[in-house]
Amino acid sequence: MKKKYFVLFAACFFLLIFSGIGVSQARDLPTVEIAAFTPPSVGSFLAPIIEHAKTDIKNGVDIKWVMKPPRAYNMGYASGEFKVGSSAALLSEGLRRVKGMKTVFLFGTFDYFGTVIVRDPSIKTLKDLEGRKLAAAKVTTNYAMFKYFAIKEGVDLEKIDVLSASVPTLLTYITAGRVDAVQLWEPGFTKIMIEQPGKYFPIFYHKSLKKYTGLDVSPYLGVAAHEDWVKQNPSLVQKLYNAFKDAEKWLWANPSKGAAIIAEKNKLPLKAIQDLVKNNDRLGLHVIPAEKVEKEIFVIFKAGLETGYIKKLPERSIIYHGLK
Repeated sequence: MKKKYFVLFAACFFLLIFSGIGVSQARDLPTVEIAAFTPPSVGSFLAPIIEHAKTDIKNGVDIKWVMKPPRAYNMGYASGEFKVGSSAALLSEGLRRVKGMKTVFLFGTFDYFGTVIVRDPSIKTLKDLEGRKLAAAKVTTNYAMFKYFAIKEGVDLEKIDVLSASVPTLLTYITAGRVDAVQLWEPGFTKIMIEQPGKYFPIFYHKSLKKYTGLDVSPYLGVAAHEDWVKQNPSLVQKLYNAFKDAEKWLWANPSKGAAIIAEKNKLPLKAIQDLVKNNDRLGLHVIPAEKVEKEIFVIFKAGLETGYIKKLPERSIIYHGLK
């Protein structure tokens, strides 16, 4: 019996020791504050994975997450309240750069996904939306990309009655029957399709990217930082990239556990996140250095130019070079 208690005591002792080492190690590492959109948001999906798997600590950096609503995030990043953001949509960063803010797109995390869900299955294309009512968050870059695809498909946008709505209220309009369609993205799309199966029908217009651009990859969301911070912390940029890349690898290696972690932190149905993790065509998780998709990034910038979201192309220095 004494031997049993000794073994138990020894195990607890070493657990405390190694836990203490982990805490001490984290305290000794450089800290980087990263802001992200308040969950539920794709921009904050990897945060709980990084925290759980400690991919930041393992790569020599201690990430402190700050969750902000979209408006507060954009204002905080623009003002320099925080220098690094992981809800960096390409068109938003391009617009900042065009307006004179020295933001740098470090690496991509999610490719573009946008869709329209409709109540009437006879509405099969974006062109079929003419003469109908559409709810959309018109101030978002996701909607700007929708306009790009709609224009390419010959849609007369003036013939669509677009009701501008905030992101949280988008689904309310279609569930209440006030509109014929809603333009949205993840995780809202999977959530409503799982919760109300068979009630709505999707138009996956994002799949026509290759048809109009010849590209297979459409970088959209990523991590950006102020240029002055980047110049002062070149080694931290690599460590941040490694932390995100390792989190992506961990999620693919542990899909069930990862889905549960994301669902809990984002307060979303587990089934919806499990479905998303299984369907990366919609999730679009793709951690990659910006310089490796520079051509594709500027295709997205040109899309913003075509729709009037930005007035000119940003400087090429918006793309970070040097990641391994």
